[in-house]
Amino acid sequence: MTLAPVLYGDDWDLSAHQPSEYMSGAFAHMLYAIPRFLPARTIVEVGVWKGLTSSLLCQAMQLNGTKGRVWGFDNGDFESEARDRIERLGFTEFWTYVSQDSAKAGQHWDDGPIDFLMVDAAHDYKSVVADMQAWMPHVAPRGYVFCHDYNPGTGVWRAVNEFVRDDQCDSKEYSAMPFHWEHGAMLLRRKGRGE
Repeated sequence: MTLAPVLYGDDWDLSAHQPSEYMSGAFAHMLYAIPRFLPARTIVEVGVWKGLTSSLLCQAMQLNGTKGRVWGFDNGDFESEARDRIERLGFTEFWTYVSQDSAKAGQHWDDGPIDFLMVDAAHDYKSVVADMQAWMPHVAPRGYVFCHDYNPGTGVWRAVNEFVRDDQCDSKEYSAMPFHWEHGAMLLRRKGRGE
């Protein structure tokens, strides 16, 4: 017996997303489950690449039955591949792709609080810091931030650890939970009032 129908619903179909390209099924389940059970109305993906994560986030949005949106920000290098995936899976009504520098986009974001933020654009230290500084102020209370490719010795590792240590995690505004498997990740949760 599998727990997938219990955790994700009978209509969960991972095979359509083709996660074996660059992501295991377990990692894909986690990326899907968090926004699925919030339920998230506003999702921002910083770094879209070929659209696998976008498709998982769109499916969560669709199954939530909310009138929300998944926003994908990237430099446009793989835009056609990402759009093809989203169209093939039937998620175009939930997804908006913006070809723009991710940090600049975050500085000008005005579409309300973000329930789930996926940070996975450029992985060098300076770019990750710029993305976090631009996007973190827009995360809603009780919203989540998923920082992908959190591995020792990388720019992601350094930038996220500095945020956790120096800024707000655990003692003030965010709580943090690292995942040290597959490509690694850090999950941050913004605390709500009274927490």
